[in-house]
Formats: sequence, structure tokens, C-alpha cells
Amino acid sequence: YKWKSQITPERLQTKEKICQLILKIFKQSKGTYGAPRIYRELISSGYSVSENTAAKYMKELELDARHKRSYRVQT
Repeated sequence: YKWKSQITPERLQTKEKICQLILKIFKQSKGTYGAPRIYRELISSGYSVSENTAAKYMKELELDARHKRSYRVQT
């Protein structure tokens, strides 16, 4: 039961760092990056996570990628 006495385990600390980085990347992309792109950015930043983990963290943070609307002439 050593894990019960720990205040912040290593996994929780790394998860918090990854979640902060996901939020930063998502805001920089103006909400258009989904899990695959976020995953690639995390890998290039030096974090070793899977695409499914990135998607899970995005879901926990309630982040959902939106497509930019294309301009259409209305005449």
C-alpha cells in the first residue's frame, strides 16, 4: 500500500504535463487538431504516448476537433 501514501505519483505528474501540452497544441491549432495530429506533436516533443492515449486525454479534457468551414459564394 505504498502507493496510497504517495501524494502525486509519477504517472499522475506525467499525465498532467501531457494534458497541459495537449491543451497548448489544441489552442495553437485553433481547435482543429484531432487525436492523430496531437499524437504526432507529442511524439515530436519527446513524449512517448500512443494515439489512443492522446484521444483518451482529449476526451477527459472535453476537447473535440472542429473543421474550418470553407467559404462559399452565396450568389
